Amino acid sequence: MTGRLLVISFQERLDKKVAGLLSKEGYNVVEIARDELRQQPLPGADVILLNCGKESFEVGREILERLKSRDETVPTIFLTRTSRVDHAVEIMKSGAFDYFQFPPDSEKLKLSITRAVRASELTKRVSLLESQVGWEDRLDDIVGISPQMQEIFQMIKTVAKSNATVLIMGESGT
Repeated sequence: MTGRLLVISFQERLDKKVAGLLSKEGYNVVEIARDELRQQPLPGADVILLNCGKESFEVGREILERLKSRDETVPTIFLTRTSRVDHAVEIMKSGAFDYFQFPPDSEKLKLSITRAVRASELTKRVSLLESQVGWEDRLDDIVGISPQMQEIFQMIKTVAKSNATVLIMGESGT
């Protein structure tokens, strides 16, 4: 399994054992400090690991909610050193994909990340399919049954899947 993991660390960097495990599994791991969240847009990621370490629970939950308000489609896994069950429940209610106490069980963490990457890929596919369906519906407004118009409809469907800019030229009314 591969994917791009964004690790947001508070005071301490991600444990070298965990980081090594993730890299060994084929994940592209990008680690940034919490302070960098305000300074720049987040780099694209399939999954976010929020590494709270010893930071207070309230600060971690606030960061999670801020991440979810930016993009609720990216699964976020919460890593912390606290072990209170009520905190885990609250974090999951706030939108975390999963919750782990340090040191995380490596097999469970790998499984969770695999599931999160799959969920992220499915979300992207659904979004793409919804956009494609939307384009097909819009073609109903264009009238034309000639082979030339059918060819144009096919080109529109093909180009609609990309981010390309298209210029359509022709005489007025045609």
